[in-house]
Amino acid sequence: MVMISVSFLFVVFNALIVPVYSQTCQGTAVYAPCSSNSACGCFPMVTADNFGVCGFLWLTCARLTPCQGTNDYCEQPDHVCVRHPRCQNQPVCYPLQMIDQRVCPPPTNIPVDTTTPLTTTPEITMTTTAPFTETTMTTTVSFTETTMTTTIQTTTTPSASVKPADNICATATWSKQGITVAGGGGTYGSAYNRLNYPDGIFIGKNQTVYVADTDNNRVMKWVKNATVGVLVAGYGGSGTNSSQLRRPKDVVVDGDETVYVTDHNNNRVQKWLRNSFRAMTILNLANSYGIALDDEETLYVSASSGGYIYQQRKGASKWESIGNNGTQVQHITIDKNGAVIGVTTQFKQVLIKHKNQTKFYYIADGSEEYFLNPSFDPYSAIVDQSGYVYALERSNNRVTRWSPGAKTGTVIIGGRGAGSAAEQLNSPTDITFDDEGNIYIADTYNHRVQKFLINKSSCN
Repeated sequence: MVMISVSFLFVVFNALIVPVYSQTCQGTAVYAPCSSNSACGCFPMVTADNFGVCGFLWLTCARLTPCQGTNDYCEQPDHVCVRHPRCQNQPVCYPLQMIDQRVCPPPTNIPVDTTTPLTTTPEITMTTTAPFTETTMTTTVSFTETTMTTTIQTTTTPSASVKPADNICATATWSKQGITVAGGGGTYGSAYNRLNYPDGIFIGKNQTVYVADTDNNRVMKWVKNATVGVLVAGYGGSGTNSSQLRRPKDVVVDGDETVYVTDHNNNRVQKWLRNSFRAMTILNLANSYGIALDDEETLYVSASSGGYIYQQRKGASKWESIGNNGTQVQHITIDKNGAVIGVTTQFKQVLIKHKNQTKFYYIADGSEEYFLNPSFDPYSAIVDQSGYVYALERSNNRVTRWSPGAKTGTVIIGGRGAGSAAEQLNSPTDITFDDEGNIYIADTYNHRVQKFLINKSSCN
């Protein structure tokens, strides 16, 4: 499928991030039209198969220098490495000013589904060698063909990690109707305002939503109130190289905005440094599935077979097994005390392993509901600071809340049958909090992420 999208592109050189307005192109041939300016075309990126940038086509080849080293980097801080076979067989460094949106404006048919209007202007981001300060930078680049001046405003980016909500009282409630904060529109798709069977989700600071967009083989980032997502991991569709993913299942983001992804069908865990097009494999693990990060930035990974959970402490090179519950575990989370929360779908229990202990104990169990219809059927779970358990029941399309020691839970979200209405879910897979206590759910078969607002009016 041919796709031309206004999007973020990240090119890493050193420390300063500078936004440049442009668009990317995916699934197009080299030099394919990508702009309302007929002098522009698609240049494939070296670091990502089937993915490119839209740039001005007619720079003199003599002015383009080859990319350097095995990593295909550009020594010039304002250039990006692309394929340009008309000029050289090897990749060349192309000036970022020539992929600016003011040179190559978006086409009139950007493939954002018409059911969701494009209201934001994403950016392409470059990095320079200048010190990191908030300033306005003017860059003038001269060529025989053209001269242009670009004024660029830099901004700092806050830490992406967020702690679980710690201000949820026993009498708090949540809205019955969800708000779509990513995807939606009633159908799946690969445009940047669509999702395709999303699975794991992570909420960063400022309620930024990161989504493991499983059937699109990518990770998307949606800032608060955005109608279009930004691609942050997984370039060029399904594949096994370092820029690609195959059915990613879960995602977490640390304080440096490094993205960690369980690359399920590639049996590995991938680490994407901020602004990078290529990932490094940090763990080879069959059926890697859930991933979580605690306040000390210890990383935890589960597999959907074998029952093992692994951890890697910050700065460590080795992974440790921290216990085997003997059953299948999907998504995992970490509570404020560093305990690992998981779900055994086999025995329909929510499990906890306290910090520095090796055994799992159940904290929500469906034995009292075994003969009820529907019976308790957890798939993912989170725990608040008071020990209340929030169990996402995929087959029941609901969330139940369990007070500490309770034998049964109370439905707080969903439970109205499978459907696409605001008060319904359809085979959801993951649940999490933001720092205010709002609940987010990966509503998988509705191809969306839903936010359910917390009501603390009863809290004193």
